[in-house]
Amino acid sequence: MRRRRCLPKTLRSVRSKVGFAEVELTELRRRVNATRWPERETVTDDSQGVRLATMQELARYWGSYYDWRGCEARLADLPHFTTEIDGLDIHFVHVRPRRATRHFGATSAQRMSWDDASTSSSRES
Repeated sequence: MRRRRCLPKTLRSVRSKVGFAEVELTELRRRVNATRWPERETVTDDSQGVRLATMQELARYWGSYYDWRGCEARLADLPHFTTEIDGLDIHFVHVRPRRATRHFGATSAQRMSWDDASTSSSRES
C-alpha cells in the first residue's frame, strides 16, 4: 500500500543563514561550564537515569571542546523549510536518514553530538 504524503499547503523551501554570534557561543560555553550538579546517584546502575559522570563528561566536552562553528556549517548545509501551523510560522529542517536507525527519540544533531563527545573523550584521556 502506498503511503500518502500529508504536506501542509503553505510548505516553503527557504534559504536560511545559520549563524551564531561569538558572544552567544561564549555565553553558552560559560553557562554549560557553570552547571550546578546534583549529588551522585544512590545506585550503581542506570535505573535513576543517565549517570552523573556521563553528563558531566558530556557537558565538559560541549563547554570546552565541541566545534560549534562546524555544527553551524553542517546546519547551514541542510534543507530548511517553513510552514504555518495554527497561525504560527514554523521553521524546520527535514532530512531523511541514510539508513534505518533505532534512535527514534533523538535527532541527528543530538546523536551526532553524543557520538562526537564519546569519541573525543576517549581520545583525550
